[in-house]
Amino acid sequence: MKIDNINLHNRLDIFVKILYIKAYLEKKDFSFYQKLYQKHILLYNWWFEDNKKNIKDFENNFQNLILNIKKNWFNENFPIPINKNWELLNWAHRLACCIYFNITPIFQVKEGKWVIWDFEWFEKNSFSLEEIIEILKINTDYNNYFFYIIWPDLLHKEKEIIKDIKQKWNLIWKINFKTNKNILSEFIKDLYSYDKWNIKWWLWIDKKIILLNKNKNNNIKILLFNNKEDFNQRNFKDKLREKYKKHVSIQDWTEHFYTFHSWEDEKENKYMKNIILNYKNLKNYSLRVAIEDNSKLIKNIIDFYNYCDKNNLEKNNFCIVWSSVLEIFWLKKANDLDLISLNINSWKLLKITNTLEIFEYNYSHIFSNKELILNEKNHIFFRWLKILSPDIFLKIKLSFNRKKDIKDIKLLQNLSLNNNNSILRKIYFEIRYYKKKNITYFILFSIKYTKKIWIYKQISYLWRKYILKNYKKWK
Repeated sequence: MKIDNINLHNRLDIFVKILYIKAYLEKKDFSFYQKLYQKHILLYNWWFEDNKKNIKDFENNFQNLILNIKKNWFNENFPIPINKNWELLNWAHRLACCIYFNITPIFQVKEGKWVIWDFEWFEKNSFSLEEIIEILKINTDYNNYFFYIIWPDLLHKEKEIIKDIKQKWNLIWKINFKTNKNILSEFIKDLYSYDKWNIKWWLWIDKKIILLNKNKNNNIKILLFNNKEDFNQRNFKDKLREKYKKHVSIQDWTEHFYTFHSWEDEKENKYMKNIILNYKNLKNYSLRVAIEDNSKLIKNIIDFYNYCDKNNLEKNNFCIVWSSVLEIFWLKKANDLDLISLNINSWKLLKITNTLEIFEYNYSHIFSNKELILNEKNHIFFRWLKILSPDIFLKIKLSFNRKKDIKDIKLLQNLSLNNNNSILRKIYFEIRYYKKKNITYFILFSIKYTKKIWIYKQISYLWRKYILKNYKKWK
């Protein structure tokens, strides 16, 4: 059910209640969402309201209401009170049930005081990032939503940008995402993997990363808005970029690419949601290493992309497993790319190339393929593909109980420890980063300056045949 009229952009408590309904009926992760529900009620009224004297009374009443509305539908004799601005005055639990069961309720306009439970309320009351992301995720399931990512060079204009965007959409959430050169590099490449990969793409993305990393402040601001409007807002976005590009210190013909990033279409917006509204995904960026564009892993991923395009397959129905998980976290080199599929076909192994295989059977005896691929808590995202979360991979490795897995288990167990490994990671990345920076600048500047003189036409053939062709090898 789309929430078409009622104004809920500052009532995130409704979505805490929807999470409770979902977990209660589906019997999945109920303990987590039960604690979330109990916590937000406690902080609002200390479990004391009308005839309810403790949290048990609240839960019993709510569970009875869930089962009653599920069985008997909405009772029109009890309309939900709202004010003239379509803001909720009372009966949030009933509205949450209506939204979950896709029931159009009856509203009654009244005078009264309405309450703000926006993301700032949840942050001030010490709700964790994981809890807030879960609330936002369910919110975006029922509303149109839009992401904006403000790059470091424009953070000083954050308030003005938000003010401009709020003229059209409601701000739901903002977060200061702390990054470094490594995290920023991987985050950008994950975001822009939505585009077509080619030589021009690699050069442009590398240049963007290098120029953004010149800023002393590597942090970025992630904004989430929602409204009833559709995605046909290209003119508004273009005008906004044009307005703010003059405030960016980076001067070249693509200044607006250093302002902020937003959606191009609904598919890309959903992909941004997969990356950003996934707590494990954001958390694991600090453990990842920057993967070279010419690595065997990237080559295998491109081969898989081509295979999916050729056979009209949805990439989200697959998940990367085995050694590729370890390579992304700088634990082990992967010689091939192994994936699991939603398509379970006995013990069939689909070999696409010598280094690309799809397991069309249940990969683990403790998790089904469906759980690993569809449950967002079991995977993270890498270059627009799902990949097993390291903690889930560790559980699977332990369940195999094989001698050959002992080394991998130790590597995974030590992954998040703050030891010398983290220092080596930093040195390793810095060396690769500056090597890439010098080569990228050499190519870009060489092309730029030879164009100004007569020899460009004479050497353009050499550029195409030798320089650009071998660019990825040099990196």
